[in-house]
Amino acid sequence: VYLYNWGWYKPEGFLPKQSWEFCAEQVKAFYASNIKGIYRCGFGELFGLEGPTYYIWCKLLDNPDLDINVLLQKYCRQAFGPAALEMEKFYRLLNERQKLQISTLEIDWNDPALLSGTPQRDPDNIRTIMLRFPDAVVAELGQVLQAAEQKSAALNEMQRLLRLEFDYLTHTVSAVNQLARMRQNRTPEACARMLELLIRRDDFLQAIPRAKSGLAYWDGKDNGLPLFGYSTAEVLKAGGRLSGPLYAPFNWDAKWIKQKDIQLCGRSVTTNSGQWQYLLPAYYYTDAPAEVYSRRAMRFSCAWDNDTLRIVVVRENSAEEDCSSHNLYVYLGPNQKDMLFLPGRFKTTGMANYVLEKTNVENQGLGDLYKSTGKSGGKVTVPAPGVELQPGEISALMEIPLAIFPAKPQAGEHWRFNFLYRSDPYTAIWEHNYNHVNHYRNVKDCAGTLQFQ
Repeated sequence: VYLYNWGWYKPEGFLPKQSWEFCAEQVKAFYASNIKGIYRCGFGELFGLEGPTYYIWCKLLDNPDLDINVLLQKYCRQAFGPAALEMEKFYRLLNERQKLQISTLEIDWNDPALLSGTPQRDPDNIRTIMLRFPDAVVAELGQVLQAAEQKSAALNEMQRLLRLEFDYLTHTVSAVNQLARMRQNRTPEACARMLELLIRRDDFLQAIPRAKSGLAYWDGKDNGLPLFGYSTAEVLKAGGRLSGPLYAPFNWDAKWIKQKDIQLCGRSVTTNSGQWQYLLPAYYYTDAPAEVYSRRAMRFSCAWDNDTLRIVVVRENSAEEDCSSHNLYVYLGPNQKDMLFLPGRFKTTGMANYVLEKTNVENQGLGDLYKSTGKSGGKVTVPAPGVELQPGEISALMEIPLAIFPAKPQAGEHWRFNFLYRSDPYTAIWEHNYNHVNHYRNVKDCAGTLQFQ
């Protein structure tokens, strides 16, 4: 048989996966089916958090009639000595969480949706983490583990390995749970907390010892004790591969975002304020290395008179001739029904005008759908007149006549707004959609607020 019990390609990524009861039932099925050979697609990568599971499974392969509880007690006595009782409690609590599943169906690794690499709405990994590890459960696990550590004068290697893996769990789960709260409550406070947890997680990951090969090892030397299944820094930051990655914002440069004072969602921009706002990566997977977004950062500001909305766009470390085919997309309207999609390019040219034909819901989850009006949506001028630039920066001015809307905005009005810059492989957006949905158009479905002043 070919097994997928463990491995960071599963939805749990680098978190614990199978319960002891699952392992016992699996071994009984092997004996009942007269299985003689097993190929494991990844044995396991958490010898601290999943140590008892590996031990119990291997012992049951020799004798499926052995008692799981006796095996656990023996393991904890050998591995943790005076802290055995506390560690039994820790692992039993952890095992109970592993029994919780969002689905009892095994992953179909030939599923076209999986093979396409497109993220599904509410991915299984996010849903699994939230189900198994609410903050209160993680806090309880932490208290039990701390009590066990206090029983030892000095932590042995197994205890230190367990602490490292549990800290990864804590940092990752805390950020996932905060993401859920931020999606529901798109406030500056929720965004600031999200950034704080992402930065803590990044700092933790950067401190993990790595050998010259770039792989994680306990002593930072190749051929030592592997950490997290020989994972690279990029895969560990993402949370796994295939079904494991956590998507945005876990694969972003959180420190750069904080440095630029970027609010992760629920954003607003005010006309005639002189404020510049930076764009975020648009897609769930980082479609270019994180440093590309900071090295070629995009920012814009808005100005308004009674007749025209003017948006000045600045791109760093770029040349006009390299960006003339890049897309500038504006989404604007007093409400969702009257939203317009106004695309242009990073060159002196006109802008098209599209009206909303179907919302994401009306389009069966395939994103807001627009149709062309055949009319002008404004114009783009490159470079933007009168804009002071730093060396390596380029600029564009987008001018949108407000007469194309059912009514012109009045001072104090708040309109729905979003701005997207699209090129290959760099695509950035102002108001990011954190709902992990199933079509490329969904990334543009969210809107922030444009305040006319």
